Amino acid sequence: MKIYDCTMFHDDNLMYDVRFNMLDKYVDKFVIVEANFYHSGKAKKFKFRFQNFKKFKNKIIYIKLNKLPSFSKNEMNNKRLYLSKITNYQRNSLLEGIHDASGEDIILYSDSDEIPNFSNLSKNKLKNIFFFKQKIFYYKFNLLLPNNVWYGTKGCKKKKLINFEWLSHIKPKNYPWWRIDTFADKLKINNLQIIENGGWHFTHLKSPKNLLLKFKNDEHSDEFRFRKVNLEKIRDMIKKQYIPYGFNVDKKNIQDRYNSFTPLVKINLKDLPLYIKNNYKKFSNWLA
Repeated sequence: MKIYDCTMFHDDNLMYDVRFNMLDKYVDKFVIVEANFYHSGKAKKFKFRFQNFKKFKNKIIYIKLNKLPSFSKNEMNNKRLYLSKITNYQRNSLLEGIHDASGEDIILYSDSDEIPNFSNLSKNKLKNIFFFKQKIFYYKFNLLLPNNVWYGTKGCKKKKLINFEWLSHIKPKNYPWWRIDTFADKLKINNLQIIENGGWHFTHLKSPKNLLLKFKNDEHSDEFRFRKVNLEKIRDMIKKQYIPYGFNVDKKNIQDRYNSFTPLVKINLKDLPLYIKNNYKKFSNWLA
């Protein structure tokens, strides 16, 4: 039984350094897809370089996308549908990298900054479909968003995988077997395995300039006007250690969500993953 770790690359050398080193002894293949366009559809250059990760070269399966998907008229006229189409097109292109996987092999899907914790987990105890319950950190490796969890890394046996769009959108809830809607809705699972202490979501570990670029071009860039952020605002967010929205406010109420903020909490270095603790000098710019 092999483990395939599948992610989308944007411009994430820092996170891939951490990801590869933390997961190397557990993962058999790292599958990466990169496109020459952002999720907003704007053009970008290919930035992944094997020379940056020579130690892991033999484990990396690298896929390049050089054209946008085709769009329906409805998708062209709806910004959220347009952005989702691009994102899911890139996600599903990861299928190309797992052709050789057997039905019993483990397929993981994460954003690059969602790192699963395998330290106390045997791959032989993983069920058909499973989620890793993760802690959330912003801007720095040790700035925690308290009292919240993140269902980041998601996985399944290859024989159960429909596509990566499906895997990424499964609802993080275990539905009882008798729920009739689970037969019709493939996003509702009645034997979902939730892995406690499941890792770390290190989000927004970028320079203020690159964070602004991310906000303007990611899958949720249609919300940018509500965020009311510019370079000065982003620097203030990092310096004063807060996120500029209410994390637990209903996401459907976008305006209310961005009319509040949530403070972060600095945690001790000893509570971070071993690789970061052992290389704290290397990551000094990314520690509060």
